[in-house]
Parts: sequence; structure tokens; C-alpha cells
Amino acid sequence: MDIRRKRQQKDYISVWKETLHTIQQHLKEEDTLSFYTDGSLINANTQVASMTAGFICISDTNNITHSFTTTIENWPSSLRTELFAILLLLIVSPHGCRIDINTDSQNSINIIQHIYNNPTFSIRDYFRLPNNNLVINNIVPIIKEKNLTLRFNKIKAHNNDYFNKRIDQECKIAHYDSTPALVIKRHYFDNIQFIPQWGSIPIERRLRKFITDSSNLKNYLFFLHLPQNYKYKNIVDWDLTLWILCNNGEKSETNFEQHRKMIFKYKLLSEQLAVLEKTKY
Repeated sequence: MDIRRKRQQKDYISVWKETLHTIQQHLKEEDTLSFYTDGSLINANTQVASMTAGFICISDTNNITHSFTTTIENWPSSLRTELFAILLLLIVSPHGCRIDINTDSQNSINIIQHIYNNPTFSIRDYFRLPNNNLVINNIVPIIKEKNLTLRFNKIKAHNNDYFNKRIDQECKIAHYDSTPALVIKRHYFDNIQFIPQWGSIPIERRLRKFITDSSNLKNYLFFLHLPQNYKYKNIVDWDLTLWILCNNGEKSETNFEQHRKMIFKYKLLSEQLAVLEKTKY
């Protein structure tokens, strides 16, 4: 069953690649293009979160010539869907083209323009981005390598623009497509030699914060599953409890007094203090 599913996924990915390649071939002689892009995120902050991204290409006579939508995966956020939609249209655009990009994501516009216009933006700066650093690091080299001229047009969300409403609807419909998510494995940049991964998933968060958060989560799960803590598992507000345990003074420095306070609070919580009642047994 797993073999059959893997074969189906490969077939779907091949279809998507073929679709993008077909659009790319149809557009290769164009010197000006106009796109509307959009992305959609539903069920955010749940295990069934779903992201879609897509674009439609508009002719000079205001007709839709090409459209493409797909589901995407990993690190769910609305910004990721919008950036991914822009990445897709850049992939199919020919060299030296002038492109009008109509999007309702001002945040995407600001990020791309800031990095593109900053020649000193380094690898360390990419890993300091809050999220989507690999998507962004794919977008900027494509613009430069293909010598593309971009003009962004901010579209007001939920207005009466027909094309904006059209791509919005297509992205929402794509959530219910049962085909596997599109994964772009080729990277268009050469400034990062090694890509950090969590398991098989590339880390697209601020790297230092991700390492801190994952370490804290690992320690929290270890703490939660200690035998003496099991009875508190479902009755304690752990966010508040951990804040009380760790809030022992100035956070910019660590000293023995703060550590002693935290140990004392934990012993109170886990009933490990050698009080008179315990010494009776």
C-alpha cells in the first residue's frame, strides 16, 4: 500500500512539474507579463493545517491565459503561502521579462524589496529571518539570475477586483484537492552550502530560536513524564507553572541564588521537601 502511495505521489509531482514546464514554455517569448497571486491558510495552529498557493496570468486584453494552484507544506503561515505563490510565477517567467505582480500581501512586497535592495544581506541575515528563509532565498536569486524587472501592485483584500477574487477562490478550492503537496527540491541559490534540517524537514525559522525552542520542548516533555509529575499531567496550567518556576530574577544573568529559588519551587510542586509530615514514614 505504501509503495502504491509513493508511486502516486511521484506521478502527481511529475504532473505538477509538467504543468509548470508547459506554462514556462508558453511564456518564453513574452517580454511583459502580468500576474495575480494569492495564498490561503486554514486550520492554523492545528495538526490539520492546510496551505495553498497559486497564480493566474493575465493577457493585455484582460483574459486569463494560465493558472496554477497547489497545496504546500511545512511551517504553516499566511506569509509562506503568499511568498510561495510569487516564487512559482518567477519560476515560469522568461529571462529579461518585466513583470507586474498583483498581490494583497504588503508584507511579502516589503520583505522581497528589502532583501533585493540590500547588497550586504548575508547568509547570517537569512538565518536571522523569523521564517521562510529558504523560500525568500530562492526568490531573490531567481530575480537576479533571470534579470527580471518586478513591479508590485498592492491589491486591497476582499475588494471587487475580479482577478483577485478569482485566484482567491481557486486557492480556497485547492485545499480540498487530495493530491500531495508540491515540494520544490531544487534550490536556486548557491550562498548556503548546508541547510539545517529537523528530521527530513528543512528548518525555515530563525535558527537560534528554533534550537532554543526545540531544546525547551524536549526538556519540558522529559520533565512532564517524570513519575512524580505524572499525577499533575492533566490538571496543571503548565504555561503559568513554568513561568513561576523560571521567573527568579534578572534573566540576563544566571546565579546560584536564582537556581536555588527554582529548585525550592520545584520541590514544593513535587512535594519533595523534607517536611515533618514526610519524616513520619
